[in-house]
Amino acid sequence: MLAATGLLGQKTTTAKATGGGYTLSVTYPSVVHPGVDVRFEVVVSNPNGFGKSLSIALDHHYFDLFDLNSLRPDPDSSSSNGTALVYTWNSPPGATFRLSLDMYAEYGEHFGVDGATSVLASGSPTVTVRYHTRWVP
Repeated sequence: MLAATGLLGQKTTTAKATGGGYTLSVTYPSVVHPGVDVRFEVVVSNPNGFGKSLSIALDHHYFDLFDLNSLRPDPDSSSSNGTALVYTWNSPPGATFRLSLDMYAEYGEHFGVDGATSVLASGSPTVTVRYHTRWVP
């Protein structure tokens, strides 16, 4: 009955935060069905640009529940500190940067997961957006 009314459909939500001169926006799947493609996009803006590099950290545990096929643009470097995946782009042009991840929700008994995305400055979070994704049948 709920599925017929659309209450269990897949939903996308955008969360935003500002800090340290940055505006961070994350569009993520807030409600998802296993085995479907999902939209995940990160937009970072800074009126002064990004200087020599831009680093974005994504919670590792959040992305364990998705199959990541690709991300665009390709980073110049990537690393993991055990809790976060860190992607870095050298001298990105302009005042707005857009990262798109192509992924789908994995099958399994997942009820929901919290995640966070941060812009890093000197290795520390300058601004962070937190979000939650819920799995439905």
